Amino acid sequence: MAYLRSKDFDLIIMPDNLAQVVSSDTSIRLFAERVAKEEVEFYLSSKYDLSKEFTDTLTFSMSTSYKAKNRVELNGAAWSNATAYSINNIVSKGGLVYYAIQAGTNQDPATQTAYWTLIGNQYDLYYVSLPHDEFDYLGNYAKDDQVWWKDKVYTCKIPSTIYTHEDILQYNSYADVPIRNVFPDDETNGEDYWGVGVSYSVAAGTVPTDTTKWTAGDNRSQLILENVLHIALYKALPRIAPRNIPQHRKEMFSLAIEWLKEARKGEGTPNLPLKQPTVGTRIRYGGNTKNINHY
Repeated sequence: MAYLRSKDFDLIIMPDNLAQVVSSDTSIRLFAERVAKEEVEFYLSSKYDLSKEFTDTLTFSMSTSYKAKNRVELNGAAWSNATAYSINNIVSKGGLVYYAIQAGTNQDPATQTAYWTLIGNQYDLYYVSLPHDEFDYLGNYAKDDQVWWKDKVYTCKIPSTIYTHEDILQYNSYADVPIRNVFPDDETNGEDYWGVGVSYSVAAGTVPTDTTKWTAGDNRSQLILENVLHIALYKALPRIAPRNIPQHRKEMFSLAIEWLKEARKGEGTPNLPLKQPTVGTRIRYGGNTKNINHY
C-alpha cells in the first residue's frame, strides 16, 4: 500500500466518482498521490522531516513483524464458505475482520469462535507504539535513560552536556555552540554515548488490539492528509475534463497550496516532526555571544 488508502478519499469524494476520475486504475491514483506528496515536499521539506510522515499504510498480516510507528489497516478478503482457510488467515465479513485460529472450511467467522477470533472493524487503523520517547537532540539525558531512534532502543552512557553562560562565552557565536547531545547513530561518537542499540519490533502474530504494543488510531498528520487528498484529486481531474474542472475542486486545491505556503513561512504549525537539528526556521541567529551583566 501507500501513504493514502483508497478509503481516505471517501472524506472528499464518493467512491463511484473517484473510480470515474481514475478509471478504476490504482496506478493513476498512486501517480496523483506521488505528485501531491512532491508538492508538499516542495514547500515543507526544508524544515520538516517528511520521510517520517510519508510512510506506507500497510494491511495487517499475522505473519509480519512490525517496527515502531508502522501503521496498519485492518482488512482482509471477503470470507467465502467455499475457501479452505489456514491458521492466521485474515478475512472480513459484515464490516468486521477476523483471523483463523484453526484450519477449516465453511466455518462462519461471525459464529464459529472455535475457528475464528475477531480483531476489529474493517478499515480501522493502528500503529506500533514507541517503546520509549524518541531521541531529541535538545533533550536532557542522564546515564541509563533510554530512547528510541531509527528502529533501535539506546541506553545513555554519557549524560547530555549542559552549557553554562560562561561555557557559551568561549565560542565566537551562538551558531558555534555544539549541540548538547550526540546522536545515537553518530558514526564517530554514537557508540561511546549510547552503545550499539537494540533493534525493536513487534513480533509477528501480535494483534493490534494488544495495547502494550499497538495504539489505535491514525498517526498521520490530519492536516497534511487532508491537503494531500485535495491536491492528488485535483492533479487527477484533468485527464477526465481538462477544461471543465469543478470550481470547488480548484478552490480546495488553491486553499491547500495557500496553507502550505503559510506553514513554510511559520504562520502555522503542522503536526509534523521537525528535522534534527532544527533548520529552516524564520528567525535565524548566529551573532556574537553576549555577556549577561548584573548590577
